[in-house]
Amino acid sequence: MNYHLYLSTKKTNSEKLAPVYAKINFNGKRLERSTGVFVCPKTWNNLYKRIVPTAFGAAEANEKINQFENKLKQLMAMESLNITIINKVLSNNANIETNIYTLKSTITAFLKHKEALIDKTEGITLETHKSYKAKEKNVIEFLASLKMELLEVQEFNYITGEKFKSFLYSKNFSASHVNKHLKFMRSIIKFAQFEYQLPPSNLMLLKIKEPALKPIVYLTDAELENLQKHVFLCSLHQKAADIFLLQCFTGMAYCDVIKLNNTYIVTFDGNDFISYNRQKTGVNGLIPFLPQVKAILNRYNGKAPVLVNQLYNRTLKEIAAACNITKVLTSHVGRKTFGCMLLSKGASMETTTKMLAKTNVKETAKLYAEIQWRRLLSEMPKFGA
Repeated sequence: MNYHLYLSTKKTNSEKLAPVYAKINFNGKRLERSTGVFVCPKTWNNLYKRIVPTAFGAAEANEKINQFENKLKQLMAMESLNITIINKVLSNNANIETNIYTLKSTITAFLKHKEALIDKTEGITLETHKSYKAKEKNVIEFLASLKMELLEVQEFNYITGEKFKSFLYSKNFSASHVNKHLKFMRSIIKFAQFEYQLPPSNLMLLKIKEPALKPIVYLTDAELENLQKHVFLCSLHQKAADIFLLQCFTGMAYCDVIKLNNTYIVTFDGNDFISYNRQKTGVNGLIPFLPQVKAILNRYNGKAPVLVNQLYNRTLKEIAAACNITKVLTSHVGRKTFGCMLLSKGASMETTTKMLAKTNVKETAKLYAEIQWRRLLSEMPKFGA
């Protein structure tokens, strides 16, 4: 940062007094701030940037200029400096004409805007909004670590984005988790550009590398049959096993399957289906009401058993050990088992996408590419390959 004082003779008032301004250069930006002092142009000493001592009221006016210049020197000595801080320090004297939007206030405005869209058509779900709030906390923690709490939204650029990436990786976040945070920040910048008419940001040049997909973990037909036939002596184990089997035969996420009951059943052309809106995406899912699902619901008076998520996932590990399943069972494994079962039985990618209540076919094809490849290999003999 650097500056110089000057007399703005083009802005003389009705008394023909001109204001004393500071022209500030900061990070390639040019700012002009008034010192609050007005003088007669004939009494201004352009060499010393002060009023000549013999002029009326010179001592008081020059003292005001001295105080203003001392603030400028304090700003130059700061390590973490931005326009918001400059305006805040100079606010007692400056006529601030430029609107300043900090990153924190912009995120708050973004979340307020999104909150109004919860559960609305083409809006967001409550779970998505909660994930935004979690990301906001990490951004605030990042800014605090650099002592940049007043960082302006337009200053969150490519370089700051790289620092944010490093910060997230230092917290042992996965590549996928880091990518979601960067996409969140892109949404914030786009929101600011639209709302505040800000210029484009080079943050958009920051490459987001999608992590390599991990192999899909799912139960084979034999493992699934073994789990169905196993008799659990512990009621907790039986409940967890039934929830997991519901996921295996519906493909529903944990937060959706525990709400499943007979009111979800609809009939089309004499066939029963489960119709529901997925909590994560709001997309409607339509699933065949299989006998296995019907039998489990009947055991619990027409509704799915419920366990706290943490207890459920912990109990799944005990179930796997009891059934000699070496795979690590999670609620995601149940959902993936249903998806793999559909594709292995010849369901199209479009049908699978609809049943899993996913947002688009491309996403489904990407996740289940391995299963599609295996299916292709199994069908090769039909063509003499």
